[in-house]
Amino acid sequence: MQGGYAISESVSVAVTVVNTIIRTINIVLIKFVGYHTESSEITAIMVSIFVATFFNTAILLLLADADLTQNRFISWIPLRGPYPDLTENWYLNIAPSLIFTMLLNSVYLYIEFAIAFGTKALFRAMD
Repeated sequence: MQGGYAISESVSVAVTVVNTIIRTINIVLIKFVGYHTESSEITAIMVSIFVATFFNTAILLLLADADLTQNRFISWIPLRGPYPDLTENWYLNIAPSLIFTMLLNSVYLYIEFAIAFGTKALFRAMD
C-alpha cells in the first residue's frame, strides 16, 4: 500500500514539475515571437499556459485510468483502464492524486515568488 501511495504522490509532483517546464518554455517561445504590445504578449502567455496546464493536469490524469470501450463516441481511443466511469473506487484511488496535483499547482505561484524574493534578498545581502 505504501508503494502505491508513493507512486501517486510522485505522479502529482511530476505533473507539477512538467507544468512548470511547459510554462517556462511557453514564456520563452512567446517572448521570442515578439508581439506588438505588452498586453497581447501577456494574453498569449496566459492562454497558452492555461491550455497546456489544463490538458496536462485535468485531461491526462482523468484519461490515465479510463476505460473508454463503453462510450460509443470515443471508443476508438485505445484506453482500457480499470475505471469505465467515476465510480467509488475511482474516487478512492485516482481523485487524491488529482486533488494533490491541483493543490500543488495552486500554491506553486507563492512558492516560486518566495524563492525568487529570497534569492534576490540573498544576492543583495552578498553585494
